[in-house]
Amino acid sequence: MITGKKIGNAVVRNHSRRVIKSIFYNLRNEISCGEYIFIVKSKISQTNFSQIEKSLKWALKRLGAIK
Repeated sequence: MITGKKIGNAVVRNHSRRVIKSIFYNLRNEISCGEYIFIVKSKISQTNFSQIEKSLKWALKRLGAIK
């Protein structure tokens, strides 16, 4: 996972990583095997967990990664 310094300080970047990892862990049974690269954008610090989860599910469905 890539989080640039434009996202904020280390606390915000680490929080963003933990949120993405948590969502990915919750979806682990639905996602097909493979390697994924996530590039986190600066708006992640302003959005809540459910919006991030919805966006990640949409992106994975569009990729065909969700079974």
